[in-house]
Amino acid sequence: MEERRKRTRVAFRGRVGLKMPGGSFRELPLRDISLKGLYAFSEDEVPVGLECEARIKLSGDDDLRIKAKVVRSDGRGIGMVFEEMEPEVFQRLKRLVELNAEDPDRIQDELGESMA
Repeated sequence: MEERRKRTRVAFRGRVGLKMPGGSFRELPLRDISLKGLYAFSEDEVPVGLECEARIKLSGDDDLRIKAKVVRSDGRGIGMVFEEMEPEVFQRLKRLVELNAEDPDRIQDELGESMA
């Protein structure tokens, strides 16, 4: 089976808060994260295509706020793709992924490939 992902995923045992349309909020444990999206554990299925604000928890009250869309939901977890974020948030996300990657240089290489 061909790998469709173009970005390195790294294990990240943090938490993500999801601000849903209508204002409801849920917090889920993360399994992994990349520059393009994340996977969070959830026993509840979430509608594919749902857009929300993902708040990746860092230390204390600090978080990364990213507009995201659910692309997979199967009763074990949800996969989300990042749709929009501020440049400063992207730089912080990039640093987070680099710090948790086995090969941090690969992250920079991937960015160079996407610019080509």
